[in-house]
Amino acid sequence: MFKTLDILIGVATIMLLFSMAVTIITQAVTDLRQHRGKSLMKGLAGLLRQIDPTLVQSIADKIADTVLRHPLVAGPKGKLGDVIHREEFTVLLMSIAAGESPDPPEDAVKKALLDLLAKNGIPNPAEALKDIRSAALQLEAASPALANDVRYAKAILQKAKSQYLAKVNGWFDQTIDRVSSRFTLTARMVTFAASLIIAITV
Repeated sequence: MFKTLDILIGVATIMLLFSMAVTIITQAVTDLRQHRGKSLMKGLAGLLRQIDPTLVQSIADKIADTVLRHPLVAGPKGKLGDVIHREEFTVLLMSIAAGESPDPPEDAVKKALLDLLAKNGIPNPAEALKDIRSAALQLEAASPALANDVRYAKAILQKAKSQYLAKVNGWFDQTIDRVSSRFTLTARMVTFAASLIIAITV
């Protein structure tokens, strides 16, 4: 009986160690190859092309890359950010177009972004940003208990009401759901490969 118990404990311990090894390998591979950030970049590029169907795919990719490498969003060592909120995305696109990004994009990319915003009701992103920030300050003075993201969401709705905002608000959540699904599939493939390698090695 005790021998059987020892065997069960040994098997459970080995399974636990192998499970931890697979988890660590999966995390390391997905982090090194920036799978989450790349999935998010593809999703945002697709959203940009949905906002402006005439936008070239390569330009959309560069705009999304610029957004995810912005210091407020980027991961460690300038890696692609893997999380972005709707209001952040909305404001960052306008700030990049207005020339407020610390790492400005190429002229062709900036021009394409300005055209996208102009076609969708934001002809002057710098002025729109100024109005949004002023409205956010007024909301903070009037309702200091409101969370910062709520204030900015209200300020954006008040001062940047346009087809641009309508399209971002209408499609952002669905885009993020598909990004999560795409990353989950990639992570499962990496997990399967890591498990197979460990099993064959052992």
